[in-house]
Amino acid sequence: MDESRSCTNETNKELAGLFNSTQEMLAILTPEGRFHRVNHAWKQLLGRDLPELVQSSLTDLIHADDLWLVTQKIDFIGKQKNAATFTARCQDKDGNSRWLRWHLSPSPDQLWIYVEAFDVTDHVTANDELLKSNEMLTSVLLCAPVATWAVDMDGRVQFWNEAAEQTLGWTAEEVLRGAAPQFLPGSSVFDALAEDSFAGKEVLWHGKDGFPRVLRVWTAPLHDGTGLQCGTLGMSVDVTPAISLGPNSAGHRSEAKRREA
Repeated sequence: MDESRSCTNETNKELAGLFNSTQEMLAILTPEGRFHRVNHAWKQLLGRDLPELVQSSLTDLIHADDLWLVTQKIDFIGKQKNAATFTARCQDKDGNSRWLRWHLSPSPDQLWIYVEAFDVTDHVTANDELLKSNEMLTSVLLCAPVATWAVDMDGRVQFWNEAAEQTLGWTAEEVLRGAAPQFLPGSSVFDALAEDSFAGKEVLWHGKDGFPRVLRVWTAPLHDGTGLQCGTLGMSVDVTPAISLGPNSAGHRSEAKRREA
């Protein structure tokens, strides 16, 4: 009996050591959301003493704008007995907000709620900055005087600016919904998987009006956050007028004769 109790105590010490050594925020809540036990990671991130936390509830730490979400998640776990994962802000002792990724799950006997949380503030901030940068870039490209587009790895158009509409004839709405997939028969300009890259290459293009045009095209691969190619960005300039009036063109010769006369 004493040996069994000794083994149980040793196991409890090992579990407590593991509980407090991890950098992930761990806690045990009552069904009402009050703290029963927390590990040291909470103090490291939030600056709050553990006795102070144990006398409070999880909702006491949540940002006011996220309080309704967290309250609903705790209520959901109590009623549905299912786990819940979500992102919500938590306030540290100085009142600063930290974005945390939460995972709450009921204990097997459903008497407690197990909590796992880790800080994703840097990730959320980086995503916000990336979103702002993308919005700024999109605004610039939409107003650019050069026909600009982007396609995914399946060759589907994802971006089409006003200059592209003017040069090629199709509206962004038509192209984005795939209503005009036949406008480049035999051309790989919009094929993100094409082996050939375009760096000022001239291609024959038939616009929506059916008339042939010569476009000078530039393309560059687009990459996602992991570095894998996710599509292609393209730009083109209509050089048909320049070619038709080139030094060897009939138009140029007619113009030269007119000037000589």
